[in-house]
Parts: sequence; structure tokens; C-alpha cells
Amino acid sequence: MATFGERLKELRKEKNLTQEQLAEIFKVTQVTISKYERNFTETDITTLFKFADFFDVTTDYLLGKSDLKHGNQSDTHNLHFFEKDNLTKEDMDYLNMMIETMKKRNNEKE
Repeated sequence: MATFGERLKELRKEKNLTQEQLAEIFKVTQVTISKYERNFTETDITTLFKFADFFDVTTDYLLGKSDLKHGNQSDTHNLHFFEKDNLTKEDMDYLNMMIETMKKRNNEKE
């Protein structure tokens, strides 16, 4: 499996960004991005989530724990901010439907 640094570098290059540009976006130094990419240092959890959101991938993909960029197809929406244990299947289906509706609406605005 790939490392966090390898994945970060790969995703940065896919977006045609330099280390300097990515550093500016994330309000860190270019040296910090370089250290991440060379696996000399690890990111904090908050920044990890920001990278995942920015690159539209799962944290597992970023960390090299999975080769699936967007998670498994039965749970395409990572609703980590919900207490999923307290939600019924119907609740989750409804939330997924609402998310799809919002995504379609946002795509129509673009």
C-alpha cells in the first residue's frame, strides 16, 4: 500500500499544483508539504480531513489503508459527523437522498 506522503504527492500532481501552491492553500509552508510528501512528518487529524475534503478522497485512501478513493459503493457518503449508530436504515437512506439532491442542485448552479 502507498504511504500518506505518496498519496498526497500523487493527488497534488493530479491537480497540477506545486508544493508552494498547496502550502498556500493550506496556510502552511512549502517545507511542511515537502516533509509530508517524504513521510518525514505526519499531519494532524484536522489537516488530514481538510486534505481529504480538498482532494475529494477518503482519509483511508490518503493514509494508504485503501485503494478506493471514494470509499465503498454502499456507503458513498462519509457521514462521519453523524452518530450513525442512532440512525435507522430509513434515516440513512433519507440523508443520502438529501445529499444527492443538494449535489444535483449545486451542479446545476455551476
